[in-house]
Amino acid sequence: MIMRLFLSVLQCGEIIRHDKIAKCHTFFFDLEKVTPFETVKFKPAGDLSIVDMSGRIVFHCFVLHRPGTIKNFHTGVSAAKSAMGIPMEMVRYYLTKYFSGKTLVGAATVGDLMALEYQEGEETPFRTEDVQDFFRDRLGSIGLADLAWHFLHRNVQEDAHSSVQDARLTLMAWKEMTALKKAGVTTFSCPELEQMREERANLVGLPEGEKKRVRSEQKRKRAQMWTRQSKAHCNCRRKDMHRGGMSELCSVESVKDYHFENIFE
Repeated sequence: MIMRLFLSVLQCGEIIRHDKIAKCHTFFFDLEKVTPFETVKFKPAGDLSIVDMSGRIVFHCFVLHRPGTIKNFHTGVSAAKSAMGIPMEMVRYYLTKYFSGKTLVGAATVGDLMALEYQEGEETPFRTEDVQDFFRDRLGSIGLADLAWHFLHRNVQEDAHSSVQDARLTLMAWKEMTALKKAGVTTFSCPELEQMREERANLVGLPEGEKKRVRSEQKRKRAQMWTRQSKAHCNCRRKDMHRGGMSELCSVESVKDYHFENIFE
């Protein structure tokens, strides 16, 4: 049985970069979930991606599910890919083997850990950090799509995203968070983003024509705001960060330059 299990692991094509994992302490993860036929509190994982400080994939796998148990597969995951995946027991074995004592940064990590079949309050072999503990406003936690809109001027909902891209967005959010904290910012605030989120929440129940009108107005406002945030302003901000000892966060492999080029590869 064990031999058959390891043979399936060798055949499924997962990515494990032992050399990169050993050299780094902090990683960034995301997973795409699938919808089972059975009613569950937390959807199970369909795949798992982990990237390092440079956004390079150090771990990726699809999760094996029994045939006939999954109702809907979502972005980046399919029935064929799931069939080539590895059992959740093996996923957790790899997490324990390679990431024990390390830090995994995510967004909405409680749900992700549940999707990996860790019980609520269960001690994991790795530490976790949630960027949404910092990126919050009066409406609640701010999702990766909204943070990408705010920091990257990019609507990721218009792109075909994946767990790899979302892991890289988590890296972007963590670096922005670290820069803000080192600059003395204790509470994230962005009135424009909060207003956009509130307007979107108010769309629920409106006629389709009114929804289109509001979305068109939001798009116009975003274009105006992005025009105001000129490249000169971004360069000035990065110089200020350099003066404050923030050079490690401002390399071409971080913040805006890196992610414009590489997040959506």
